[in-house]
Amino acid sequence: MRRWMLSGLLLLPALSFCIAVEIHCRTRTVVAVKKKWIEQHASGITTLVLGDSQAQTAVNPSLIGDSCGSLALSGQPLVMDYLLLQRYAPYMPHLRTVLLEVSPHRLYHDIERDAWNAHLYQVIYSFRRTSFADYSFLAASPRHSASLFTSYYRAGVFRPVVDERGYIINDSVGHFNILHYDTASISRNIPVVRLFAGKAMSDSAVCYLEKIAAFCSTRKINLVFFTTPVYTTFARQVPGSAKARASEVLEGITQHYHIPYLRHTDDSIYNVWHYRDHNHLNPRGGAVFTAALRRQLTSINL
Repeated sequence: MRRWMLSGLLLLPALSFCIAVEIHCRTRTVVAVKKKWIEQHASGITTLVLGDSQAQTAVNPSLIGDSCGSLALSGQPLVMDYLLLQRYAPYMPHLRTVLLEVSPHRLYHDIERDAWNAHLYQVIYSFRRTSFADYSFLAASPRHSASLFTSYYRAGVFRPVVDERGYIINDSVGHFNILHYDTASISRNIPVVRLFAGKAMSDSAVCYLEKIAAFCSTRKINLVFFTTPVYTTFARQVPGSAKARASEVLEGITQHYHIPYLRHTDDSIYNVWHYRDHNHLNPRGGAVFTAALRRQLTSINL
């Protein structure tokens, strides 16, 4: 009996820590802030941003307008873009435009094989199962089992300073900041092959991209594809075959559904001071990009 009591006392601090982390995740994280703002302002939202971390850092929704919200999140696959759109669109009666980031690597990202942040969606949005996978963090895979803490860390939940819409407004976590924006150090230290090495295009990613297009078409919502600027160290290492295959898929969908496609991957107006790391803009770059994006949307009457 005494042994059981001692074991319980030893486990109590760990349990308390886990509970504290869970509460933090539900209330104070980037994703929780985004969810709260979206749900409070859903009835007035006219523009919604979806995508992964490249959209999360590049598009500052407050600079698009008062009625723009973002549900983009680091590591977010297209299946989650679809599920989030499906969930919140019915509560957005004035939703007119969806801005969807379609950078090539997103078509090579399948949450079935890369589900580090699955627990965030389980905790925050109660997404436990889709038609093709169970994302429980208690799954047999060690990677899934570890997703509780890796998701909190990789989503930057303890580190960034965010505004009320969940946009990260500080650059203290950026690799370029750590390397003092030194281009020689950046070239030596920022490999990007990991995003494509050994990966085939994800059938489920393409499937959910098409589902998003069909969803918006059926509901008369203007869907806009866009890509974000990337630094030269990233651009040089993206395999030509990956870019060509992604371009082929995206062109087919844009033509079929008549979707505007705003390409910014190779924009030359950005320099090292505009980047957080090799493929993410910092707040300075985000302000420049969002202004350019807003001008484009105005030019096509959106």
